[in-house]
Amino acid sequence: MGAEKKTYSFTLETALMDRIALCAKAENRNLSNMVGTILLRYLEKQEKKQ
Repeated sequence: MGAEKKTYSFTLETALMDRIALCAKAENRNLSNMVGTILLRYLEKQEKKQ
């Protein structure tokens, strides 16, 4: 069984979303998955610093 997921609504600049969408396409991911991956990578990087 997969991880529990919850829906969130937030606002980002169009230019930023366009850049994220390009990254998602390059990695063959959907936009939601790409945003989650970016956030997870960021958090892992921050935790390694501590």
